[in-house]
Amino acid sequence: LLVWTKGKTQKSQKKYYSKNPALVPEDLKVTVLVNQGSASASEIVSGSLQDLDRAVIIGNRSYGKGLVQRPKKLSYGTQMKITISRYYTPSGRCIQALDYSKKDDKGNALKIDKSQYNAFKTKKGRTVYDGGGINPDIKVEFIQNQNLIKAIKKERLVFDFATKYFYENENKVINDLIFDDKLFKDFNLFVKEKGFNFETKTELLLDQLNTTAFEEGVSVYLDQDLKTIKKHINSFKSNAIDQDKIAITQLLSESIIKRYLYKEGYYNYALNNDIYISRSRSLLCNLSTYNSLLN
Repeated sequence: LLVWTKGKTQKSQKKYYSKNPALVPEDLKVTVLVNQGSASASEIVSGSLQDLDRAVIIGNRSYGKGLVQRPKKLSYGTQMKITISRYYTPSGRCIQALDYSKKDDKGNALKIDKSQYNAFKTKKGRTVYDGGGINPDIKVEFIQNQNLIKAIKKERLVFDFATKYFYENENKVINDLIFDDKLFKDFNLFVKEKGFNFETKTELLLDQLNTTAFEEGVSVYLDQDLKTIKKHINSFKSNAIDQDKIAITQLLSESIIKRYLYKEGYYNYALNNDIYISRSRSLLCNLSTYNSLLN
């Protein structure tokens, strides 16, 4: 059994089994890389391999999309996508992370609380959990401010910097590319010249506090404290890029190398430099550790 679906109707309940002998020998070790960008089908594949103790999952917790949708045709050439069931991995867990029956004050679905996660067992008896994507067997974590990274991507700063770098170094030999402190400092200067700014969740909460304090007539007592908090936030933001050096350097290396050698060239570079792949290769060279994780 690889995956099954269950909904409110009998028609939506299906089980999917492997039909042919495995193409990959069972003694061949396998690792699967996941992160917050891994969703839907990729989560089902990694979850099935994890439940069957066929692979070690490495990286960060995946997105958590465990819903099955089907388009239903409407009038005037339109369609409506309707959720008809949920995906379940072989152990019986659903990796859906958002509970659409519960909304915040803005109408956004809430994440399932960790206290509501349920435990399941893999084929060999290891404990795994539902409720929030695929949790890797080996976590590869580093400091990463998601709001900062999202803002940088949204403003296309890495993309524009890579383009600028390429046209200034068109004749550069790819083997001579060094993603060092100088490159990072150049990017930092580029960001400041663009007048980049991003909003933190703390700032949003502070704005709400300011508004509430004014409405309740207590802002006069909090004014100085709120200004101090704002000052600390700005100080944090000014150093945020430096604190996310590892993640940003990865984005820069990917974007710059693709300018010279396109995607295939970046994949070859990543085989030796990506921290997730490096961790995976290290594990595959240590079979005792690999086997201990699956038993």
